Amino acid sequence: MDDLIGRWANRIADARFTLDGIEYTLDRNEGTKLLHGGSVGFHRAIWDVSEDNGSLLMRLESPEGDAGFPGNVTTQVRYTLGDDGTLTIEYEAMTDAATPLNLTSHGYFNLTGRPGTDVRGHMLSIDANQFFEVNAAMIPTRLADVAGNAFDFRQSAPIGARLDWPHAQLVQAGGFDHCYVLRNAAGGGSLREVACLYDPGSGRELTVSTDQRGLQFYSGNWLKGEAGRGGVVYQAHAGLCLEAGGFLNQVNMPAEQASVILRPRDTYRQVTAYSVGVRQGV
Repeated sequence: MDDLIGRWANRIADARFTLDGIEYTLDRNEGTKLLHGGSVGFHRAIWDVSEDNGSLLMRLESPEGDAGFPGNVTTQVRYTLGDDGTLTIEYEAMTDAATPLNLTSHGYFNLTGRPGTDVRGHMLSIDANQFFEVNAAMIPTRLADVAGNAFDFRQSAPIGARLDWPHAQLVQAGGFDHCYVLRNAAGGGSLREVACLYDPGSGRELTVSTDQRGLQFYSGNWLKGEAGRGGVVYQAHAGLCLEAGGFLNQVNMPAEQASVILRPRDTYRQVTAYSVGVRQGV
């Protein structure tokens, strides 16, 4: 499945990191950076797939040295679609040597239901007071407050109007492609709602719940001439991504590295749920 990203979601600066005094060099598949696990990341792997009590169960063995990462990693991902329209994704992984791990779903959303449309008219809210500003290489440089600028989605706001709001970071990234630091990070498998996407035209609403600390909002800036189903050609902002997980380049943040390192005898766990419905009264 091409929306399942690993071993590392998003970017690692210079495709390298140091862990326990050892420097590791990774696959450079976006200039000098690693992006989404490298050129042979989890989204390109062949997974073992089975059905388990109504869920889709996927399993992958990632060998030592995969894209340059240490440790043999066994990953299991369970997809469960509930009767209420909630898709719950449960990730688990184990390793035999310390290694960074940051998994996510990179699925695109457009709630209009009409091919050839974009998401500029969608309303979005994100429960975050801060986001990471990025440099020209799309690597975080500092934490910034969302208050008073285009990145403030604490209250539901139209995406198109925010894309048109003058802001150096929007110019830098060609739109939104930034990691938000979610409030009230629960952890330990405890879900809380962190984002809500609403399309006024259709009345459809998507809520995102997760136990993770970060949420990458990508507004489909580089969907330019992408071929889709039925001959549809996707242009910029034809869809958006809301990717729960760790922070981009977190493995190179000294104060934050420990929480994205999986060690032997520990288990990586993540739960994220996407729920789609129609807003009442619409």
